[in-house]
Amino acid sequence: LALPGGRGALDGVGWLRERLYRSHEKTYQSWRPGRPAHAVRAIVVDNRRYTAADRAAIQEFIVRARREDMHVQWLAWSDYWPFERQLEILGATDVYISGPGTGLLLHSFLPNTSVVINLSDCFPRYRKVHPSAQEEYVAEGTPYQRALYYDSHIRHRGLEVDELLRLTRAAFRLVQAGFETPVPPGANLSPEGQVFVEACALNPGLCHQLLAEQNSQVPPYQCVLDAWVSLVVYELGGYQEGGLTVAEGLLPDKNGTCTIMRSEIRQLREKYKDKLGSVWAQQDCKCCV
Repeated sequence: LALPGGRGALDGVGWLRERLYRSHEKTYQSWRPGRPAHAVRAIVVDNRRYTAADRAAIQEFIVRARREDMHVQWLAWSDYWPFERQLEILGATDVYISGPGTGLLLHSFLPNTSVVINLSDCFPRYRKVHPSAQEEYVAEGTPYQRALYYDSHIRHRGLEVDELLRLTRAAFRLVQAGFETPVPPGANLSPEGQVFVEACALNPGLCHQLLAEQNSQVPPYQCVLDAWVSLVVYELGGYQEGGLTVAEGLLPDKNGTCTIMRSEIRQLREKYKDKLGSVWAQQDCKCCV
């Protein structure tokens, strides 16, 4: 569950980072051990998925973080142009905080021993909502970085100041102490990602078929539309028992049933129930935009 070629001998993500900085004649900082908290730099990146309440919580969080001597800055990438200006900021940043989608995808260009905090998302699909880290494969494919995730248990309540502070304190400690790189496979996965990978290890045959469907190597196409780890783990859409129905949005005469390691997924959901969230009715969701 990582960017192809991001890890191992190819080190694709690392080489892309090097090429970008060199081609734009910019550099990124080297890690310095033992830095005090006020010397660590964190950014919270704007994201269209934030609700008005989320934005208010983020601003309160920044105020409280600064009182704890943590340097946290809010920014929107649209305010920083050309791209060289963005690279200057990324190269001097230690902690990158944002939710899934475009706002998150520049975190691999941070320096070594940096940390990304994925705020996850309230993912609305088929009139239901569930927590989803979505592009976690980018963090898992970035072996010189650590990833932390918003608590799936409480994500449906919207972003909360205390959880933002907890994650940021943990990220600052990691940056200050440093960590061994490359980070081991699986270390940068969300709880949902861990369940998916373990289920694949328990039933590689079904997992191979599931991935072939998600990558449109074999039908049905519904599995391409539902090709998110969280939909598999929470058994939604084409992965629910009986598959997606016409009443739920399936086109007539289409197959809405996807392959899933169902028994393994359910066993692992029970094993990791303290780390996983739930599926909520859309009307009960406080975090939906």
